[in-house]
Amino acid sequence: MQELEAFFRGAGWNVIKVVWGREWDDLLTRDTDGSLVKIMNETVDGDYQTYKAESGGFVREHFFGKTPQTKDLVADLTDDQIWNLKRGGHDYRKVYAAYKAATEFKGKPTVILAHTVKGYGLGPHFEGRNATHQMKKLTLDDLKKFRDHLRIPVTDEQLEKDSYQPPYYHPGTDAPEIKYMMERRAALGGAVPERRDTHAEIVLPEAKSYEVAKRGSGKQQAATTMAFVRLLKDLMRDKSFGKHIAPIIPDEARTFGMDAFFPTAKIYNPKGQNYLSVDRDLVLAYKESPAGQLIHPGINEAGAVAAFTAAGTSYATHGVPLVPVYVFYSMFGFQRTGDAFWAAGDQMTRGFIIGATAGRTTLTGEGLQHADGHSPSWPPPTPPSSPTTPPTATKSDTSSAPAWNGCTGKTQPTKTSCTTSPCTTNPSSSPPNPKTSTSKASSRASTSPPRQRSTVPAPRSSPPASPCPGPSKPSASSPTTGTSPQTSGPSPPGTNCAATASPPKKKPSSTPANPPASPSSPNNSKAPPAPSSPSPTT
Repeated sequence: MQELEAFFRGAGWNVIKVVWGREWDDLLTRDTDGSLVKIMNETVDGDYQTYKAESGGFVREHFFGKTPQTKDLVADLTDDQIWNLKRGGHDYRKVYAAYKAATEFKGKPTVILAHTVKGYGLGPHFEGRNATHQMKKLTLDDLKKFRDHLRIPVTDEQLEKDSYQPPYYHPGTDAPEIKYMMERRAALGGAVPERRDTHAEIVLPEAKSYEVAKRGSGKQQAATTMAFVRLLKDLMRDKSFGKHIAPIIPDEARTFGMDAFFPTAKIYNPKGQNYLSVDRDLVLAYKESPAGQLIHPGINEAGAVAAFTAAGTSYATHGVPLVPVYVFYSMFGFQRTGDAFWAAGDQMTRGFIIGATAGRTTLTGEGLQHADGHSPSWPPPTPPSSPTTPPTATKSDTSSAPAWNGCTGKTQPTKTSCTTSPCTTNPSSSPPNPKTSTSKASSRASTSPPRQRSTVPAPRSSPPASPCPGPSKPSASSPTTGTSPQTSGPSPPGTNCAATASPPKKKPSSTPANPPASPSSPNNSKAPPAPSSPSPTT
């Protein structure tokens, strides 16, 4: 403990030590010549462990018996009283006093070093023993001593009846301690966690919130991430629905172009902005506020998914539906926090998980782990998720409306977590949404990771009329070998267009008419799968 104190004090910390319980106070008061303090300071940790594992008589002889003065200090104490001299970490009054002092100290961080005993309260066969973790049950004698230590009103006869199943004790609902606990819990809003059957009514976004997305990007090229962020901003502006959206961004929101959210939605910080931001001269500088709507935890995926789970279960725990929208770099999603998303599903979390930066296109320069391409393949086999991939911005409105219903409790979703697979960061132009289009294909569950889309913009005049658009005629400037044919629009997820599209006509060759099928091409009448990289253009 002295070494720990030196480390913290050397680093400029305030140190509070809780070493001895209040039973020692009288002995220290009567230690006029400092003999007891000297023995305390010179006794090593191993001896302190041994003293607690032995009897009070052993402590009298080997600890207090080191000098005549200290032996006289405990002459009027019984062996049980000596053995019950507590360490400071087990004295709730001392611990409370230390915590109070720590909260009132200003100017430095504070650390509390508390001296405790392993297995405290479990009796002499457990306390201070090195084999504590290997001991599976209390003996009858240990059980009786444990009962006495906690002052539980259970008789010897009840314990002796079945020592393997001692009776549970409840002081009753009228007991003062139970009344106090229930009153405090009620003042805090009830039990937590608690699943509530009903929650506040929520009004879904108005049709005008989707107008910009419906118009498409026209001749301007825009990545689907950009289209998603614009749609999210419009939804957050909805007077009734917008306040229920909780954007969660691990690492940096600027990567996704979400810095435009800072001035209005602001970043949540319960203590407000208490620092001078490095981007303070920018129009879209950091703005933190206790009323902020963005959760911006930095490179803390565990904390981000915890926030996602808390917001996505608020409909049941607090009766207030929220719609968390977790926006992440490719590897910050299922690759790093897959188990946490499974746990979120177990808690019936409702929300959206948006992969807004593809690992194999924009993050390669940051290292091999960032060049992640397998995260999109993890959501499909994850039971709580319903993977979808809106292929263009104009389809986002029609595919997201049913999801809003499920994620806000308007309808009961078959899956508990609404998941959207990665958007693409490759810019392309999107046609306006035809009035007759229902975009059912865009909400279809994906069974394989989406292929990278071509950077060639789709013709505005010919929007895709089917899930698998046919190939356009190759132009003189387009390569005809080594790449897949350019389609008139991106394919919806879950559709193997490479296998169903009509193959281009080929010149006769010397290749046998019926070559043996290869594992990668089970049907020779179909075109080979499209390559994973975008088609090159000239």
